[in-house]
Amino acid sequence: MEDEQVVIADNGMPVDWAIKDLPAGYRKINQMTRMVQGKSYPVTHIIFSDGLASVSLFIEPAPKGHKAKILLSTMGNTSVYANINKGHLVTVVGEVPEATIVQIANAVVFKK
Repeated sequence: MEDEQVVIADNGMPVDWAIKDLPAGYRKINQMTRMVQGKSYPVTHIIFSDGLASVSLFIEPAPKGHKAKILLSTMGNTSVYANINKGHLVTVVGEVPEATIVQIANAVVFKK
């Protein structure tokens, strides 16, 4: 995603979700909205860190008709978790244990 254009830095615009109950020691480092090649809508990208490891959280509208399916995988040191939550695809990626990835994904709470 480094070559993708950043659309909007965190501008304080209201959103229909909040982040609650992050793993101990984690805090938001950065947030941006990006246009991603092949998607017609922007994707929210939030970076969290505990001072040692960083984790990326992506929130985007779920594709129409997409069945809710949970993906949890580890490839080497990198863990990935994806799930449909209230019509949004929530994806978390980082070089941290699977439990941390899942807890960060579950910290996304939709207001609708």
